[in-house]
Amino acid sequence: MPTCAIDLSFEQLMADAEITSLAQQLMYSYGANRRARLPLQLAFCSLGGKTEQQLTKINGFGNWKVARHSESYLHAFDRSRLVYLSSESDEALHSLDPDAVYVIGGLVDHNKHKGLTHARAVAEGLRTVRLPIDEHMQMSQRRVLAVNHVFEIMLHFANSGDWKAAFLQALPQRRGAQAR
Repeated sequence: MPTCAIDLSFEQLMADAEITSLAQQLMYSYGANRRARLPLQLAFCSLGGKTEQQLTKINGFGNWKVARHSESYLHAFDRSRLVYLSSESDEALHSLDPDAVYVIGGLVDHNKHKGLTHARAVAEGLRTVRLPIDEHMQMSQRRVLAVNHVFEIMLHFANSGDWKAAFLQALPQRRGAQAR
């Protein structure tokens, strides 16, 4: 199974309430992974500061089976394995490479920093891909998703091989997602 690394290097761009929300999204991601028939490898990169403080408030966090890296994903993993997920990417993700590390930007910003994760990944010379939402779904709202929704889509696809089923299972109904 591939690795999903959450890039937690955006803390300075978030208010305390957004950091609290991010910690909750990480908890949801971990819970979904724990319940999965075939869990993904889950890693938290650039873990520290207020984000780590919020996570330590969650009962049992110390026992989570997740790779914890205080350093960036650029140092935690071989650069050739890194693929940054970005809604701004021109390339749609069609299949998962079991050796890849798919990086999810850990940023709760309500679109204040649109394009930031994509620009950073491009500047670092990394391959970027987007989830194939447009190819499989009709959305009544924007395509930028919460960290846990992106993770759960990846998890469900890894377990089923079916993008439509993965989207329908992971996206909340309030997002107005319908299969094409």
